[in-house]
Amino acid sequence: MRRHSSGFTLIELVIVIVILGILSTFALSRFADLSSNARQAKMEAAYGAMQSAASIVSMACKTDEACDSSEEPAGGPGNSITVEGKNITLAYGYPRRTGPGIARAAGFEKEGEGVDYDLAQSDTNADGERLRVRPDGDTNTGECEVLYKEPQSAGQSPKIELITDDC
Repeated sequence: MRRHSSGFTLIELVIVIVILGILSTFALSRFADLSSNARQAKMEAAYGAMQSAASIVSMACKTDEACDSSEEPAGGPGNSITVEGKNITLAYGYPRRTGPGIARAAGFEKEGEGVDYDLAQSDTNADGERLRVRPDGDTNTGECEVLYKEPQSAGQSPKIELITDDC
């Protein structure tokens, strides 16, 4: 009589382990680059929040009789409006790049909580001064940011630029 053995042979176990190792290297490389995608998505979210906040504040100013959208900030606080209990300073009816402006309107400033973005209040180039929003604490990114330039005269809209070349 012959005995039937049950279970796997050593060679079958080695083949299964090798196959699992090969599959895991493909899966690991696929998931290893998720931080870049996360930074890009974070900047896209900031861009959308800034666009929405600028539009909401502008509409609130246009519908509020006390708000003057033609008023120039002139280096001072300028015009301001209260939206959802937050005081927002304005430049020609849109949130300013400094102070309690676009950062507060977009929800980047939260009392008692950490901020998820690095906000540089002054970035001067040939186009003028802008607010630079980058992923918080992420020094490995080069061109991964949102830039906000407030209007320079009545009738202008703010310039909001999304840059995700090197997230």
